[in-house]
Amino acid sequence: MPAQPVRRRARTRRPAGQDHVLDAFDALLEALKSNDAAARELARRARILRTARAAGLAYAEIVAVDDRPLEIELLRGMQERLNHAGRRLRAAEARALREEGLTLDRIAEVFGVSRQRVIALLRE
Repeated sequence: MPAQPVRRRARTRRPAGQDHVLDAFDALLEALKSNDAAARELARRARILRTARAAGLAYAEIVAVDDRPLEIELLRGMQERLNHAGRRLRAAEARALREEGLTLDRIAEVFGVSRQRVIALLRE
């Protein structure tokens, strides 16, 4: 069954700087930018590790505990940034759709979540 288009019942115009969905997208773009830098650093470290292993070094010789942040810390930071930005975006979109007159059930259908999850998003 094809997805139904989102019907716009009312247009909510907001002054610049008061559009929470666009603000959330800006935060997402910042998270992606930070994650891009972290991903490049992880790739650089992976190349070094592969070269060192190919040269026969043990992991204990390769991994520098004082070389912070550790790879796992970089990964955790990337996940946290995306999770935070994603939650913010979903909540902002849910609020915007609700303000435009969509029902809780319709928003749940659009997002592929339960009605209860939409209520929780609207409270965030």
